[in-house]
Amino acid sequence: KAAKAQSTEKQLKEKLTGALNKKAAKAQSKKMQVTQKVSEALNQNQKAAKAQSKEKQLKEKLTGALNKKAAKAQSKKMQVTQKPSEALNQNQKAAKAQSKEKQLKEK
Repeated sequence: KAAKAQSTEKQLKEKLTGALNKKAAKAQSKKMQVTQKVSEALNQNQKAAKAQSKEKQLKEKLTGALNKKAAKAQSKKMQVTQKPSEALNQNQKAAKAQSKEKQLKEK
């Protein structure tokens, strides 16, 4: 009887140990999956952040280039606007000088 009870106890211990090991293995597997998912999520976040940073740099470059072009165009426009007004001033001065000359001749 004692031997039988001991044998039954041993079997129960083995079953319990097996069940616990199975549970532990399952928990470990779940933990690994969660760790992997977290790692993948972090990688995705890093990639997204990198892409966003790159996009920001490109936008800044483009904006800089556009601002440079606009400034150049504005400068050119100013020059073009200035030249005719300078020419007008020259014409006015010449007309004044001619008028003065004519007045002096008439006197």
